[in-house]
Amino acid sequence: MPGNERSGGKRAGAGRKPLPRADRVVGMQVAAELIAKLNVKKSSKRPDSVEVAGWRDLWEAQDLRIRLDTRK
Repeated sequence: MPGNERSGGKRAGAGRKPLPRADRVVGMQVAAELIAKLNVKKSSKRPDSVEVAGWRDLWEAQDLRIRLDTRK
């Protein structure tokens, strides 16, 4: 039918919207330092910082799923 033609193509703004991305870690160096501190046994001579102590609770958790997620 003449006069009933469309201009083809997708509509502006149509389709899935992108999901928000998680913030990146400041640097792999920070993560490597934290893992190195967690791999050292805890001793009374060298107590952990508050940050490392919080991570150690998760790193050495009884629940294996929590351990796995922490190490990811």
